[in-house]
Amino acid sequence: MKRTIRCLLPSLALLATVSCATLYDTEALQSVGNVAVISIQAHRNVVVEGDDDLATAARGWARGDSLDLVPAAERVRSDLFGRLESPLPFTLAAELSLLASEAYQGLGADGIELLSPRQAAVPPGYLAVPPAKRNVVKELIARFPDVDGFLWAEVSYTIVVKNVFMGTLFATMRADLTITVVDRRGRVILRHTVSAEDATELKIISLSALPVTDVAAAAIRATGRAGSEMAAWLQARGAR
Repeated sequence: MKRTIRCLLPSLALLATVSCATLYDTEALQSVGNVAVISIQAHRNVVVEGDDDLATAARGWARGDSLDLVPAAERVRSDLFGRLESPLPFTLAAELSLLASEAYQGLGADGIELLSPRQAAVPPGYLAVPPAKRNVVKELIARFPDVDGFLWAEVSYTIVVKNVFMGTLFATMRADLTITVVDRRGRVILRHTVSAEDATELKIISLSALPVTDVAAAAIRATGRAGSEMAAWLQARGAR
C-alpha cells in the first residue's frame, strides 16, 4: 500500500468530534412553521486520508454496488424524525403524505436532474434531489405551496488512516452530517455540519481481506455519533 501519512497519530484522536460551517438565521427560523424534508442522502464517494491504495479501492466502491449505504441514510432519517425533531425550531411536514404526493414523485421529470444511485444512497421512498440549487428551490416552491421551507440532510464519509504497524493500517470512519434549510424566498436560513468519527478502528491487514460490509458498518456507527452531536447542538441553540 502506498502511504502518504508522515507520522503516526494517536488512537485517542478517533474519539474527536468537531462542529463547523454554521448558518442559523434566528429571525427567519422563528417565522417558519412547517418544513418539508426533501431529501436524505448518504454520499457514496468515500474520501480516504492517508493511503493511496485504499483511496483507489474506495473509488471502486462508489462505482460498484458492494458498498451499501442505504442503512446509513436510514439512520439519518431515523435521527431526523426522532431525537433531532424535538429541538428543531420548526415542525416537520408529514413525511408519508409528502413522499406519496404527485408533487414529490414528479421531481426529476421537470428539468431537475436527480443524483444517481452511484452518487448517493437514500432511504426508501426518498428521491436524491440535489441540495439547495436555485432551479431546484424554484421548482419546490411551485410544487409545495403549503410548506414554509425545505430541508436536506446529507452525510459524507472520510476514512482517516491513524496508524500503520507491520504493514497493517489502522483507520477510522468519519461522518460529516449537514442539515440545510431553505425558506420560500430561496434563502438558506439554517446550515450546520457536525463531524464525528467512529469509536471502532478499522484494522486493514490487506485490501483484499477488507470486507466492504465492515466499511458500511463503520459508516452507520459514525453516522449515529454525528446524529448525537447534531442533536446536542440543536438543543443548545434552542436553549438560548
